[in-house]
Amino acid sequence: MHELAHELCHGRLLLLGGGGYTLANVPRVWTLAFASLAGKVPDDSIPKEWATIFEKSTGEAAPKKLFDIPTEEESDKS
Repeated sequence: MHELAHELCHGRLLLLGGGGYTLANVPRVWTLAFASLAGKVPDDSIPKEWATIFEKSTGEAAPKKLFDIPTEEESDKS
């Protein structure tokens, strides 16, 4: 995406979120998208502070890692 933006759009790129994402996935997807744009490979760890806030606000277990793959049960919820 980033390379195409430079090749075809003079470096301009507009990123928009869609719908149907789970609260556990949205911040991780945006983290990966921005890391890719910055040419970085993010650490797989989830900040403990974020996990605590996530669990208190959703009542669900926070993802353990950035690259966690949802279980079948979690996928069925979305």
